[in-house]
Amino acid sequence: MPATMMISCPSCSTRYDLPAQRLAADGTVIKCASCGYSWLESRAIEITSVNPQQLPAVIDHDYEPDHEVRRLVEANREAQ
Repeated sequence: MPATMMISCPSCSTRYDLPAQRLAADGTVIKCASCGYSWLESRAIEITSVNPQQLPAVIDHDYEPDHEVRRLVEANREAQ
């Protein structure tokens, strides 16, 4: 049995089961038979596990997001 992919119309949420090989690698335009909406549907991607040792190290520069938000709010007030 060929692999199928369930897609749904972004406009009306009608669902369709399509053979996965029917979708092109760079996407396929689908037109909903129910509402007529057209959209670009891509193939499902394979999600793989990543070994934590392969992830890049996070660099912390003592960034304080609250301070930055306050600075931007104050700059906005001064600009008005």
